[in-house]
Amino acid sequence: MARDLEVLEYEDRIDRSYCSSRTSRIIIRYGAKTKNWSSRQNCFSEISKVEAQQSIQPRTHARIHALNSVDIKMGLPRLAPSRVYQAASALLEHKVLSHPPPWYTTIGAVPPSEILTRTQPVQHTERKINKRIRKPSKMFMPQGIVYEEDKLRKEFYKDHPWELARPRIVLEQDGRDGQRCDWSRIEQPGRPLSGESVVQRQLWLLHNVPNITHAEAYDTARKEFYALRHTEEVERRVAREEALSTGAYFGKTALEVGMEIEDKVYEQWKAWATSEVEAIDRQRSAAYSGVGTENGDVPSADLDANVLDETVPDAALL
Repeated sequence: MARDLEVLEYEDRIDRSYCSSRTSRIIIRYGAKTKNWSSRQNCFSEISKVEAQQSIQPRTHARIHALNSVDIKMGLPRLAPSRVYQAASALLEHKVLSHPPPWYTTIGAVPPSEILTRTQPVQHTERKINKRIRKPSKMFMPQGIVYEEDKLRKEFYKDHPWELARPRIVLEQDGRDGQRCDWSRIEQPGRPLSGESVVQRQLWLLHNVPNITHAEAYDTARKEFYALRHTEEVERRVAREEALSTGAYFGKTALEVGMEIEDKVYEQWKAWATSEVEAIDRQRSAAYSGVGTENGDVPSADLDANVLDETVPDAALL
């Protein structure tokens, strides 16, 4: 029973003691391997002598090194860089270091950030892609409906956006009305001139004129369109002049209606500005005489008196 207690005490002494010298480690290994009890007692006494000479005490940082070594073996991230200050504090507390390092106070006041310690990023689990699984084929997908005129139509209306603002008669037809026309000439009887005429004329040139480029066909159709549009404008102007010469009366144009509305709004603003200027003058005269105004009008903060004092002649309004 006594020997069992000695063995337990010896093993506990080995676990708790931290021997940094090579002699102590050799003594511990020899005492653990031998089966002679007297030899173990001699090893126990030798360890006591070594500890007495070196004044070795159980140290906390030994556990830190042990944990770090275990983490490295197990493949876990090493946490030693982020615990430098704690490790140095443990060494100073157990008097392993006689003086604090030069960086000890600075690190304690301003600890390093997480970025400088190279923390381990979160590891995402990657899904294994099965190479046998393929994307579904596009064989049975409906193809996009594309017409040759779409590209020509987009180009023309990009260069002439105001053609879309012209009134058009939209009728539901079979969509083949362009095939019933002879597009060897851009002007078609019974069909108004529009951007679609340029598109169909350009398409006819590309299909029937040999060795013609896309730009040449577009320029030819565009110039013919400009000439016909100019002819229409001249005819409309001459017809108006003839009607006026015979006593016809036309209503106001959109420009004339807009000018009348603008003049009406300007007259309203002029009346309001005049009343505001008069209110400012009354406030200014009351400030010198000390008498309040009759109606207590408060001048507007956004009104500039210097601008409102300027009078606009009646001739300028006509």
